[in-house]
Amino acid sequence: MLLSPGPDGEALRIEDEQWSDPFDEPLSEENRRFIEKAGKWSVFDVSGELPFSRFIGEKVLSVAAMIIESGKVIGIRIEMRHGWLEAIVQGDELVVHVGQ
Repeated sequence: MLLSPGPDGEALRIEDEQWSDPFDEPLSEENRRFIEKAGKWSVFDVSGELPFSRFIGEKVLSVAAMIIESGKVIGIRIEMRHGWLEAIVQGDELVVHVGQ
């Protein structure tokens, strides 16, 4: 499951695919200049680090959407036996909270 802010910067976009790097090599000169100026997202594996490692292989107990008055889904909460994970869109960014 791929979670990201929607194009409006408020709604949560949920897709059933892996993230792919739009700035993967080989880069055009225009894209290289953009990355040098603005930076870029990168994937890194946190599955071996706490608190995320507690969830690997766990059964999902419940999933709840976070919905605002307009009806937009702005976040999701996933409950598992060893804790919970929330992903919420805040000002065009996806913020993730993890708890027990």
